Amino acid sequence: MRPQHRMTTIAATATVALLVLTSAPASAAPPDSPLPATPSETHPSGLTARIESVDVTDRTAVVSGNAEAGATVVVDDTFEVDANDAGVWRAELGHLPLGPASTHLAEYRGETLVDTLDLEFFVGTPLDVTRTFPEARTERVHVEGRATPESLVEVLSVGGGLLGSGRTDRDGAVDVEVLAPDAGGVHTVTVRQSLDGEKIDETRLDLDYGAAVSVASPADGTIHTGGPVALTGKGVPRGEVRVREKGSTSWLAPATTVLASGTWRVTTAPLDDSGHDLEVVQIGRGHNRTTAALTLEGPETPEPAPLLPGTITGPATYTAGTLTRIEGMATPRATVALVNAWGTEVARGIPVDGAGHWHHDRVLAAPSVYTLWVAQTLATQTAKDGPFTIHPETLRPEFRVISPNREAGYVSGTATTFSGTADPRAAVHVQNKWGTRVTGPVDATPDGGWSLSYVLAAPSVYDLTFVETTPGTSPRTVAFGEFRPRS
Repeated sequence: MRPQHRMTTIAATATVALLVLTSAPASAAPPDSPLPATPSETHPSGLTARIESVDVTDRTAVVSGNAEAGATVVVDDTFEVDANDAGVWRAELGHLPLGPASTHLAEYRGETLVDTLDLEFFVGTPLDVTRTFPEARTERVHVEGRATPESLVEVLSVGGGLLGSGRTDRDGAVDVEVLAPDAGGVHTVTVRQSLDGEKIDETRLDLDYGAAVSVASPADGTIHTGGPVALTGKGVPRGEVRVREKGSTSWLAPATTVLASGTWRVTTAPLDDSGHDLEVVQIGRGHNRTTAALTLEGPETPEPAPLLPGTITGPATYTAGTLTRIEGMATPRATVALVNAWGTEVARGIPVDGAGHWHHDRVLAAPSVYTLWVAQTLATQTAKDGPFTIHPETLRPEFRVISPNREAGYVSGTATTFSGTADPRAAVHVQNKWGTRVTGPVDATPDGGWSLSYVLAAPSVYDLTFVETTPGTSPRTVAFGEFRPRS
């Protein structure tokens, strides 16, 4: 006789009846599940099984059923039990995962397999929640329903961010407030339950927050010549809309309510003609806050030309104790101040001539490295550019290539790393014998080191030159010479 294979899945209603946990004191661990309220499916001619109880705390379940008297029932191919003279068998399942679980049962008569059965069940209480938008727009959405008693229920965004959490009571009831997305439309959230850090199950809910606020009129960039501004737009019905200057905490008009049609209107207090950046704020259902921006332009006035970048063109180095001329470029007819790294003006009121040139003479003292910014002012315009550094001559290290050993050659197809020393302000690159850049540049480190890597390929012989470029000084080079592949 060929063995039969059957799968028994406890129906959803039966699963709830099987696994609902009984009440327990608040300090107690979740209690065992009671016996099932409905009988198991009957198979008069073969193996039957049902879940008697589930212990959520211990992650165990008791399963029993009927088989031929004296038959052996193998459970999950890990252990076996014998049916008694009445054909009843019983076993305890351990180390069960929370949530959906199953067990595979096989009935043997002697060593002959005669029947199999897969029994599916649930360890805990399946998550069953809905969402509720309170009548008051300032109250958050509630996710409420039932889950495993004393489990943790979390509401997560699509990106996995936590929007709210709460624990079920001893009866499995839960009510979680959900943070609003501060954006319009339908937002899908994941509701997940877990116990002692172990996930039980999860489901998804769609939260419809309605339309975000938008402005229909006036159009963005409208010229405003002064007086009240009448705004219209769209939003979520029954939402509250207000208008203010961007960055302000004061409202320009009393709040208005969005009509059932989704339309709102509001007129601001009089505004001058200087131009305004307005922010329209809507508080919609679920305390969902959305904003829309509106820029009102003032009457056109000539805009001053932007300030030119302020620079220090030299020197890159100085001789300690002697008068050093610091010079640069800025906006013609502006005035320049030199500001150090601590924000202190070390020189001010330096005039810029009609060609954009300026200079300042002072004695610099070694071993200081002078880090300066150029702050310029022209009428109401200001700008600050930098930093620029001036080093004492004694701090400029030799430009060298330290490694690799040229005589040892290179390994074809792998990155060869070159390193050495240079001016801390410098950039280093490599060029071939024709003056074409091969790789780089890389910036030297503050302590004057540099390194760069490049993949060399046999059988090429590379005639390399390393070039150091430092602002305000002439480039320095190192002829590395011919670099051959290793034989």
